[in-house]
Amino acid sequence: MTRLNSGIGSFVVAASLCCVAAVAADYPKKIFDATYDVVNPSSGKATLRMVSDGKGHMRTETTMPNSKFITIADYPKLESMTILEAQKMVMKSKLSADSYQGSEPEEMKKKNAKDLGSKVVVGHPCHGYEYTTKQGAFNSSTETWIGNDIGCFVQSTTSTPQGKSVTTLKTFSAKSPDVSLFSMTPPEGYKVTVTK
Repeated sequence: MTRLNSGIGSFVVAASLCCVAAVAADYPKKIFDATYDVVNPSSGKATLRMVSDGKGHMRTETTMPNSKFITIADYPKLESMTILEAQKMVMKSKLSADSYQGSEPEEMKKKNAKDLGSKVVVGHPCHGYEYTTKQGAFNSSTETWIGNDIGCFVQSTTSTPQGKSVTTLKTFSAKSPDVSLFSMTPPEGYKVTVTK
């Protein structure tokens, strides 16, 4: 379970890069369905999918070689549900008003991010930012490149004492997602744990 938790923690950091809010009403207004390739020093390679309906509902799917977990967030209601497929478990919890993390340019300014200028990253014209965050007993440094054309991060590199985690955009769609992707009903037969 320790290895799973360390992997989940790393991918939650990557998954959280697509938007931040200080209050619950500030959820992503952009509709998107993006997939990313993730290389992480502790968990190896993974695939990350992030889906937003533009109304405050977000789905994040992380697929690793031996496991998959899905987090569905309802930011207007400040609720989330994480599905651990291999364990057939569901964890439901409340979100705090500042739990939504992201990478829009205005949010980078709030983080006092250093402006890295512009460059093309995997075919997208981007603007880059670098900032430091505290994670437990150590600091991590993140370099994020946000696509001017898609309004979402294209590549993010987080450096920690354990090494570098790199998340790179693979596919992007602005098509409206199916509402069933954001259902907060646990899959049948899964054990449900509710945390406060």
